[in-house]
Amino acid sequence: MGGWIASASVGYASAGYGAIEDMVLGMTVVLAGGEVVRLKSVPRSAAGPDLRQLMVGSEGTLGIIAEATLAATRVPKGYLWDTFRSHSFDSGAALVREIVQRGFRPLVVRLLDEADASSVFSAFGPGGGAMLILGLDEGAPAVEAVRFELRQLARELGARNLGPELAQFWWDHRTDAVAWYDDVMGPERILGTGTIADTVDVAAVWRRIPRLYELVRGALLEHAETVTCRLVSPYSSGAGLTFSFVVRGSDDKDAEQSYRHAWQEAGGACLSAGGTITHQQGVGLLKVPFMTAEMGEEAVAALRAIKGALDPSNVLNPGKLIPPL
Repeated sequence: MGGWIASASVGYASAGYGAIEDMVLGMTVVLAGGEVVRLKSVPRSAAGPDLRQLMVGSEGTLGIIAEATLAATRVPKGYLWDTFRSHSFDSGAALVREIVQRGFRPLVVRLLDEADASSVFSAFGPGGGAMLILGLDEGAPAVEAVRFELRQLARELGARNLGPELAQFWWDHRTDAVAWYDDVMGPERILGTGTIADTVDVAAVWRRIPRLYELVRGALLEHAETVTCRLVSPYSSGAGLTFSFVVRGSDDKDAEQSYRHAWQEAGGACLSAGGTITHQQGVGLLKVPFMTAEMGEEAVAALRAIKGALDPSNVLNPGKLIPPL
């Protein structure tokens, strides 16, 4: 749970339940000097800046999260699934925007671009276009009426309803990519040496999503053999995009060089499009060089001052999150 909070992560059903920062009520944090900070569990407080949110996304650089209290939500009775095919990723993103801004609250929302959809649903035969997956709370009031309205809205925006089967298939196999990644990057190296697989997650406000998709995808394709994308965690103001890509080289050293170029250019493309360089996967080491451009020099200086006050000897996860002077 501490890692979930420290990396500011989200879950598959974040469209309905929110991200981790929406769930944190209180926490106990141990600072670098051994002091214990106890932030009591309350739904909201105006008693100064919210120190709970200071720890969300801190990646272990400001303190160690020893305990946390999260808001709980009733488990849904089940999921009522639906799948839609849009002509393009942009038209699919426009449909997702309409869904969330009109007040619909599906628990699960995923938009797969054509490359991702073709990969995930290859067993179902040829398709085309982007695929939107929606999961509603089966036990919610008037859920069938809500699904009818969503289908009508999708039709108005040019999306074709494909029924629940594909969405259910995706849900049942949603973690297969983790095993595949382990096979590619682990001891098995099923694609051979000289192959690197990874993901890039970014986010932006709605009006910038089409350009963000275009620029980051284009930057990755300059170096990667395959690039897929899915829109995740839509909000009323925007959404996150997660790109998966595979880089190949003559050997691991050659692939690593292409991999680093892909990261560098994808990060630059994201910032050019007005996006944020990370939506839910943290900063770590790869994204530290982008932090000044992401936040601005003044904000980085403020973050560095906070780090200096809470961890003057720089013993907590040094070199992460904050760019060096």
